[in-house]
Amino acid sequence: MLGFVTAMETFCGQAFGARRFPLVGVVLQRGLAISGLYCCAALGMWAWCEAALLAMGQDATISAAAAKFTLALAPALFMDAADQCCRCVQQQQQQQQQQQQLQQQQQLQFLGNGSMHCSASAVHGRGRPVLQVCAAAAALL
Repeated sequence: MLGFVTAMETFCGQAFGARRFPLVGVVLQRGLAISGLYCCAALGMWAWCEAALLAMGQDATISAAAAKFTLALAPALFMDAADQCCRCVQQQQQQQQQQQQLQQQQQLQFLGNGSMHCSASAVHGRGRPVLQVCAAAAALL
C-alpha cells in the first residue's frame, strides 16, 4: 500500500502544480477505491491466517488466537488506507501553498528593492519605457 500511496503523491503534486484542483479530487477518490480493494485482498489473506499457521507447524491455540487478533485488526487496515490517502493529498496541498507563498514573497522583494522605479518619462537602456517593465512585473503578481 505504501508504494501506491507514494505514486498517488506524485499525481497529486502534478495536479496541484498545474492548478487542476478537480483532478486532485479524482486522484483521491481513485486512491481510496484502489486502497479499499487492496485492503479486501489483504483481509482475504488474513482470513486464512489460522490455516497457514497450522500448516507451518504452529500450536493450534496460538494459531486460533493469532487469527482472532488479525481479524480484529481489519477495521484498522481500512482506516489506515484512507488515512494515508488523505494525508498524501493534504501534504501536497501544504507544500503547494508554501511554494506559492515563497514565490509571492520573492516577487514582492524584487519589486520592493528600490532598483525599479516606475515613471513614464524614464527610459530603459534599450529604449523600452520602464513603465512597461513595471507593468509586466506587476502582472506576475
